[in-house]
Amino acid sequence: MEGVKESYERLTKSDEFRGREEGCFLSSVSLMSDYNKLDKAAWQMDFFNPATKKILSFVMKENIQIKADQDMFQAFSVQELDVSLVKVEFDDAMKASETILKGEFNDMPGSVIAVLQKRNNLLWIITFVTVSMNVACIEINAETGEITSKKCGSVMGQRI
Repeated sequence: MEGVKESYERLTKSDEFRGREEGCFLSSVSLMSDYNKLDKAAWQMDFFNPATKKILSFVMKENIQIKADQDMFQAFSVQELDVSLVKVEFDDAMKASETILKGEFNDMPGSVIAVLQKRNNLLWIITFVTVSMNVACIEINAETGEITSKKCGSVMGQRI
């Protein structure tokens, strides 16, 4: 799987990206995958346009796919993400999250949603839907590696 920084660099040099970045900034990087297919997953790079409050997304497959003008659900202020500040790579964040999931929560991953986002701090937000139908969410500071939050609860209506 291609790293976040490599995906971002490939995107910014691509024809698909040229001319589209005006007024927008990178707001999040994410992926969603079955756990056992994670090595084939592609990053989605989301760019927020403050003027229109819309998201422009690029899915970083071999051929870059574009998802234009998506409405933004804003539960928090959208902050610019600078991938050059990421010190904890995705693989390291996953290892730390898996250790918590398997150790503290005594569960196994079924699928994974990973988000890199700035919310005051630069965060990896790793969410697992587990084989026992739980949802585990682990937040890791992407600059320091510190675990900032860890929660686990049932998919069947219990809030985490």
